Amino acid sequence: MSFDRHVVFFHSPNSRAAGVRILLEELGADYEMRILSLKSGQQRGPDYLAVNPMGKVPAILHGDALVTEQAAVYIYLADLYPEAGLAPGLQDSLRGPYLRWMVFYGS
Repeated sequence: MSFDRHVVFFHSPNSRAAGVRILLEELGADYEMRILSLKSGQQRGPDYLAVNPMGKVPAILHGDALVTEQAAVYIYLADLYPEAGLAPGLQDSLRGPYLRWMVFYGS
């Protein structure tokens, strides 16, 4: 049985979502990008608010899992692609400091 790692990535150019796009490319991730125009207010439309009621990018959908907030998306993707070696595993003693710095970054 194979694990489906396909991600739907909600992106807007010239936004904080750019870092997620770079990470997806670096991971060689299987993803589909859906572009929103913040200038025209697409993030406040009913279609996108059904995905992310906060109306913010970046956001990813992986199966039924919705992940928002840049640092949370980074952590999720690093865990989804462990072979890239970007995040310590759950049993690694470095996991705590890694999470601390990832959350500090977003603060």
